[in-house]
Amino acid sequence: MSIEWIPPIMLFFVVLTMLLGVHVAWAMGGVAVVSIILAWNFNSLFIVISSVYGVMTSSFYVALPLFIAMGVILERSGIADDLYQTFYVWAGRVKGGLAVATVLICVIFAAMTGLTGAACITMGLIALPSMLKRGYNKDLAIGTVIAPATLGILIPPSVVMIMLGTIARVSVGKLFFAGLVPGLCLAALFIIYILIRGFLKPELCPSIEVEVSLKDKLIALKAVILPFLTIFGVLGAIFFGIATPTESASIGVFTILLSTVFNRTFNWKLVFESSLETFRLTVLNIWIIFGALVFASTFTALGGIELMEKLIMAFHMTPWMVMFIILVILFILGMFIDPFAIIFLVGPLTFPMMDKLGFDVIWYAIVFIMLICIGYITPPFGANLFYMKSVAPPDVSMGDIYHSSWPFVIVMLIGVVLVIIFPDIVLWLPNKMIVH
Repeated sequence: MSIEWIPPIMLFFVVLTMLLGVHVAWAMGGVAVVSIILAWNFNSLFIVISSVYGVMTSSFYVALPLFIAMGVILERSGIADDLYQTFYVWAGRVKGGLAVATVLICVIFAAMTGLTGAACITMGLIALPSMLKRGYNKDLAIGTVIAPATLGILIPPSVVMIMLGTIARVSVGKLFFAGLVPGLCLAALFIIYILIRGFLKPELCPSIEVEVSLKDKLIALKAVILPFLTIFGVLGAIFFGIATPTESASIGVFTILLSTVFNRTFNWKLVFESSLETFRLTVLNIWIIFGALVFASTFTALGGIELMEKLIMAFHMTPWMVMFIILVILFILGMFIDPFAIIFLVGPLTFPMMDKLGFDVIWYAIVFIMLICIGYITPPFGANLFYMKSVAPPDVSMGDIYHSSWPFVIVMLIGVVLVIIFPDIVLWLPNKMIVH
């Protein structure tokens, strides 16, 4: 077999093994190892060692378990309940007020955790029953949870951005702030959509029946003080060049633990369980990174990138045509393949190409992540759809969850279009950063 055929065969078998249920780390790493042996010989497996060694010796990845720990502790600490109660009393008699509150809490969750599943599960347990109990339309209530929960990988600090920073070879700090404004824009689009639906059909999202005094509202605000200090402490330290992402992550873990002390939810069981879950998620993510880097190194060494460039030249495609095709592929893959698999399958192959085509890599990374966010809620296999089903009331069917996602998919696609038309939405804030 000619060596030129191996890269496309690699892509085919990686996608096939993932669809068959093989874990992304083993699918990518296994296909890469077999390809190395077929193309050269067993002695060439040093490519695997060199790819993995680069990750193991990088201090950059110290931030990964710290940001994961922030999310895990937050999920278990009960802070989310206090936040929801605060926004609940401030929602007043606004049509769709509880749904808007849910979006805002998801934004705060995103800015404190960097994870998607934690927000979806937590708000599915707290916000969804509350909205359904007060007569909210089922589709609107479900969509209000699953869509804003995806902002965890777009609004900093983001675990995904740490990984993409390595793949794209760009500053993680700049990626963090590149995602901030687009993330807030998506949250604003969600809120606008909810308020419009509430205005046109008030029965879909009724207002709160009981008036809350101003005194009670002000007392409720104490629940947001430490979470906001955490957000500003972590992001502010990075933005003003006071600390690296790794150093800021340690600040975040400390302030989250401090929040549990003030909220009287701190105990050693919380510390033990959070540490165990952090260890599990960190190891899982590191193995995914190992597999992805081995696959990317092998694919590149076998001439896969050059083959893709030749195809572009052969079809006389403009840079924007290539961009459009990649975005369509990302959207379609999001319907069937795990988002993390897409990140590590498509990311290493497209970032070098986008750079050569003249696109800003940081801008492309954010557009890429926004498409991954959409993949989290796109039927039939969007991860957040299944997270929601695992915690939803018994009368919420999988069909209900599928149906609820499509309006929010459209809203998110509008957000992607805005970022493409106005790239400064992404690039303005990173350009204002003070480099550490």
